[in-house]
Amino acid sequence: MINTPNIENIVRIYGIALNNLGASLPLPYSSTGSVEANIEVDAGTQTINISARMDRSEYNGYITIEYTKTTD
Repeated sequence: MINTPNIENIVRIYGIALNNLGASLPLPYSSTGSVEANIEVDAGTQTINISARMDRSEYNGYITIEYTKTTD
């Protein structure tokens, strides 16, 4: 959950996924020829969805979202 009111437009999304062994993956992560992880943000429901082609459940993700706000 984002929990940030008045999001108008998502400008940029980036982050990192880390596991307890010290491995890290940049987010979004892509390999040659295919997308490995995709980040989607729904400003209406204020949710972040990260999809991956393989099991990455041992990773914790940290996402930075740059956005513009609606007028108050």
